[in-house]
Amino acid sequence: MNKQLTCTPEQVHKWKPCDRKRGEKYSPANLRKLYASHGKTRATALDIIGWQEIPVDDRFWAVLREDLIPSKILHEFACREAHRALMAERKAGREPDPRSWAAIQIKRQWLRDAATDAQLAAALSAVWSVAWLVACEAARDVAREAQITRLRRMLMRAYIDTARGEK
Repeated sequence: MNKQLTCTPEQVHKWKPCDRKRGEKYSPANLRKLYASHGKTRATALDIIGWQEIPVDDRFWAVLREDLIPSKILHEFACREAHRALMAERKAGREPDPRSWAAIQIKRQWLRDAATDAQLAAALSAVWSVAWLVACEAARDVAREAQITRLRRMLMRAYIDTARGEK
């Protein structure tokens, strides 16, 4: 049986949570109050995920760490989320690059000790290449849209100036 990993309010504070209003929400005293409100001095990842008064993003920030979830489980979670994202792209009519699928497969093999660190590094390098290309294409698209918007404004200004001159 696996021992559940837990954390104290003091440990959470050492992780340096960012507060919406500096020093307020996640101060050591407020973290102790939060734990006490749930009858806890130590909490598991499942405890924290269930604390509805904490924003969802903050709950994920708190629990997605090796202090509370074993490394292999975190890596598998990342693989599942990456797979889910690729499936969403496919469903939207955009076929993901095959290197992205391969990287997930190799990562899972690596988790089972069926792939080497070098194989994993090569797969990750390939995925970063894909990500870089996609980012460059997106930046080019944004720049193109900005140019089109600027051109439209210039044309509109010319139209307005011409209309005023004809009056």
